[in-house]
Amino acid sequence: MKPANQVVAIVIDTSGNWVSLAVRLATEYKRVYYCNPSWVDAYPNPNKTHIGEGLEGIEVIKSPYDVYDEIDFWVFPDVYYGSFAEWLKSQGEIVWGSAAAEELELFREILMERMPDLGLPAPKGEKVTGMTALRKYLQSNKGKWVKLDEWRGLIETFYSKNYDLVKPELDDIEFNRGILAEKIDFMCCDPIITDLEMGYDGYTVDGEYPAEWLSGIEIKDKVYVGQWREYSALPGVITDFNTKFAKEFKSYQYRGFFSLENRIVGKKSYMTDFTARMPCPPGSLYQEMVLNLGEVMWSGANGVIVPGKNAARYGVELIMDSPWAAKHTCNIYFPKEISQFVKLKKNAIEGGVNQIIPLLNASSDIGSIIGLGNTLAEAIDKAKEYAGQVEGTEIMVRPDCFDGAEELLTEFESHT
Repeated sequence: MKPANQVVAIVIDTSGNWVSLAVRLATEYKRVYYCNPSWVDAYPNPNKTHIGEGLEGIEVIKSPYDVYDEIDFWVFPDVYYGSFAEWLKSQGEIVWGSAAAEELELFREILMERMPDLGLPAPKGEKVTGMTALRKYLQSNKGKWVKLDEWRGLIETFYSKNYDLVKPELDDIEFNRGILAEKIDFMCCDPIITDLEMGYDGYTVDGEYPAEWLSGIEIKDKVYVGQWREYSALPGVITDFNTKFAKEFKSYQYRGFFSLENRIVGKKSYMTDFTARMPCPPGSLYQEMVLNLGEVMWSGANGVIVPGKNAARYGVELIMDSPWAAKHTCNIYFPKEISQFVKLKKNAIEGGVNQIIPLLNASSDIGSIIGLGNTLAEAIDKAKEYAGQVEGTEIMVRPDCFDGAEELLTEFESHT
């Protein structure tokens, strides 16, 4: 295995959300290519091919085949290219990412069916195909969470208290999808009644976990607070679940990032969602919290877990939104000296100015602001300081949410 500083890598980013990862890896590797292959279409739009242009240390390319013979390391931070990743592995290439295991995220029934074989409780749910069947099902079954398999761009998970309340949302889905609405698979799940949600965000190498890594709590779509800690110090309800789930990781030869969302009822941990990709958050926080992130990924993809070197004891990630950026080019201004702590999505630099590139079906989430510190208060203060220096159209951050996040992290630590 060659040293990390001699590695030529390519980041295959199907979402445009992880161009910052490519920039970060370029600080450790010899060369980094960045490719968003989802631009391919009979009538292509150039926006996706512009992501990453002008960013320091990386070279943007349209096709991975143009540089195939140069590549030592293939990085897949997102899903939907699992078959390609598996083919690369079959050719002896070094790959970081979920590969075939992306099916555990994209097809929830596969995951739910396997949980009992792993000795784990499975949430109760039923697969329903097509809008007509879904309407009929929700008319007869109240209080269901409706999740969508595979097609992440269509809808977010929603709760159906009763049919009358969700009928407008169903009408909208049917109107926009037309006849295809009858071909969509939905998972209708029973709610798991609990106030305690815990999970593990990190990586695995064939079912093995790092001895130390970041762990913490997220307030959905607002902030994440985390602490660098030993794996053995995590709550037993998490490590016990991970030990049983390791068999599944090993069967896939899974080498990459993942995230588990588990709801805790008594001593049972129910996995409600599996994320077979770099989690968001705290994926952006990894980039600054882990000083040797490139070495960790390269070694892990070669089957070796190396200790992560943490930049601080605590780290926080503050989510940035801009409704304007969802449909328009959005210029972002901040001092260059804090650039490593401002992790933008779908961005490029044009004329010295950071721009968020508008994409079809893009969300308003434009990135994160990172804060590090030897105390949680120090990390939060840093994130707030940096947030006050970022300017752009309709940018929204919610530093006030850190108060609630601190309490949640304390609760998390109380379960160790």
